[in-house]
Order: sequence, then structure tokens, then C-alpha cells
Amino acid sequence: MSEEMHDLDATALLAAGRLEVQRIVVPELGGAVYIRSLSGYEFEEYEKALARQQDDVINARARLLVMCLCDAKGALQFGPADIKKIGQLPAAVVLRLFMACRKLNKLD
Repeated sequence: MSEEMHDLDATALLAAGRLEVQRIVVPELGGAVYIRSLSGYEFEEYEKALARQQDDVINARARLLVMCLCDAKGALQFGPADIKKIGQLPAAVVLRLFMACRKLNKLD
């Protein structure tokens, strides 16, 4: 049985557009972190950054992590200046978190 969907006006659409936050266990670090979904604008910024780096996609994964790693309330924990630092985490950690961010943002 499917639910009846109602029409959303502009106010309802913007009010409903909350970003999703997920807790991700990182066994390699013995703890957990939070990631959040990207807004439409942030997704465009990520794509634009990748396009600028067509031949040099170093730290593409770290760039996405910086845009998704957050606290439990969804506040970002890092900024563009942290991309290189995030890229220096163990590859297994970067890959685990990158894959989680891709899945959350339906980038698969």
C-alpha cells in the first residue's frame, strides 16, 4: 500500500530539504565519525572542482570527505584547507569514508 503524496509549495519544499547525517564506524581508528549529504549547491561545487582537476585528480576522495565530514548535528568539521591533511589519513580509512559518502549522496 503506497502513501498518498501531497503537493509541496516553495515554503514546504525548502523546509523539508534537510541534509541527512549518518554515523559511520571506522574500525581502523577505533571509533566513529559523522558524514552528511551534500546540498545541491555543494554537489555542483564538488563537480566543478573535479572538472578543474581533469588531469590531476589527486585528493578527489579527500575533497569529498571534507565536504561531508561533520558533527552529530551536521555542522562541517573541515574546510578546503584541510583537504591535504585528510588525504594523509590511511588509505583504508579514506576509502571507507569515501564509499560511505558516495552511497549517502547516491553518487554510485
